[in-house]
Amino acid sequence: PNRGILQPTSVGGWEEGIGAARRPSEGQRSQQHVDETPFTMGSPKAAWAISGTLDVSVVLVSGQSVLNGVLLHPSFEVSSLFSQVQAALGKDVQALISPGGKCLNRDAVVSHCGLHTGDVLTAVLAPRTRLFPASRAFAAVSGGGSVSCWGDKRCSRMDARTREQLNEGIVHIYTTDLAFAALRPHGSVVTWGDPAHGGDSSTVADQLSSNVQAINSTSSAFAALRADGSVVTWGGAGGDSSHLRWQLACDVRRICATKSAFAAIKGDGSVLTWGHEASGGDSSGVEHLLLRDVAHVYAADAAFAAVNNDGKVITWGCASSGGDSSAVEQWLEEGIVSISSTGTAFAALTSRGSIVTWGHGPNGGDSTSVRRQLSHGVRHVFATRGAFAALKGDGSVVTWGSLSHGGSGDSLRVTTSHTRGVKT
Repeated sequence: PNRGILQPTSVGGWEEGIGAARRPSEGQRSQQHVDETPFTMGSPKAAWAISGTLDVSVVLVSGQSVLNGVLLHPSFEVSSLFSQVQAALGKDVQALISPGGKCLNRDAVVSHCGLHTGDVLTAVLAPRTRLFPASRAFAAVSGGGSVSCWGDKRCSRMDARTREQLNEGIVHIYTTDLAFAALRPHGSVVTWGDPAHGGDSSTVADQLSSNVQAINSTSSAFAALRADGSVVTWGGAGGDSSHLRWQLACDVRRICATKSAFAAIKGDGSVLTWGHEASGGDSSGVEHLLLRDVAHVYAADAAFAAVNNDGKVITWGCASSGGDSSAVEQWLEEGIVSISSTGTAFAALTSRGSIVTWGHGPNGGDSTSVRRQLSHGVRHVFATRGAFAALKGDGSVVTWGSLSHGGSGDSLRVTTSHTRGVKT
C-alpha cells in the first residue's frame, strides 16, 4: 500500500460517527479499555513494533469495506493511514476509530496507538462543507469537491485553468500564510495565491501531476511527499531544496516544519534539513547525531527537537526558541516518549511520567515553579502558543508558561480542583 503523511486540519465534529462506530453490546462495554500507558522501547507494547508491521482493515460506519490488509510500519505516523483511506474514498476523512472506540491521533506514531494485527478501524467522513484557513483568507470545499476562496486578494489569486481544476474532486487543502495547495484524488496538486508564498508551483508542475500523498508547509513554502518517497518543494523559505536534490529523491518517510525550515526523516532514521538556517534549516552542528535511528522530529516556530530510538533528544535551530537544550541535556539522554511545543519552547514527556522543559522561559521553557508536580504521573502534555498543560494520571492538570496563554498559577489551583477524573 501507499505510505505517506497527511496532516490536515479538519472542521466540525464527528459525534454521530463515533457513536455509530462503537455500538458495543452491554457485555462488550464493560470490557473496553484504552491503553494509555507510556510507550517505551523495552515494553511489551513495543514488541510487535520491533519485529515487523501491523495488518489492519478499514470500513465505513455503514460497514462498507474501504481497505483490507493494510500494512502499517511502526515508525509511520497515523496520518499515513489517513492518506491511504482518503485516496481510496476520494473524500476527506474526519476520524479513524479503533475497535475500542478511541479516535486515532493523526500526528501520533503507529506504535504508540495500541493497535493490533487484525484490528478493523472505522472511518468517519468529514462534514460536507470543509473550511481551511490561511493567515488572511479562507478556502471552502463543498460536498461535491469544488472550491471557493475569499479574504486577502493575494490569497485568492488564480487563473482560469486553476479555477477549472478546482471544480471537483478535492481531497484536502493545505496553507502557507498567503497561499493554498489543494490535493486531488490520485495525488495531483493545484496551487494558488501569492507566488512568493507557494501560490505558483509551475516550476515543479510535472512532479505534482500525480502520486503526491502528503503536503507540509512553512509560513511561505510547501513540501510535497510523493508515493515513491521523493520530496518536491516550492515557494519562499524552505521552497528551495536543490542542494539536497539527490538525498530527497527517495525513501523519505515524514516531513516536519518550523515557520521557515523543513526537516525530513528517511527510512534509515537519518534527518535532512533545509530552509532558513537560523530557524532549523542548518543542522550541521548536530549532523553526526542525525545520521541514523531518529524516530520522530518535533517543531516550534524556529527550532526542531528530534527523538531517536533510545529516547535521546537532539535539538537545533534558534537557541532562545528551543534549539539549545544543553541546560537540561542530562535529563534528555534517554527515555523520552514524546515532545510538545509552544511557539518558542519544548516540553518532553519521559517514560517515568515526568516533564523536562527548555526554550523561552516565559512561554513554557521554565517550569521550575511546578517542578514538583511535574516530577511524576504525567500522561499527556498539551500546548497553546505560549503555555503548557500537563494532564496527570489522577485527572489533575498542571499549567505553566505565559499568563495570557493559559499558564497562570491561579489556573493550576482552580483546574486541579475541578478536573479530577479528566480523561483524553
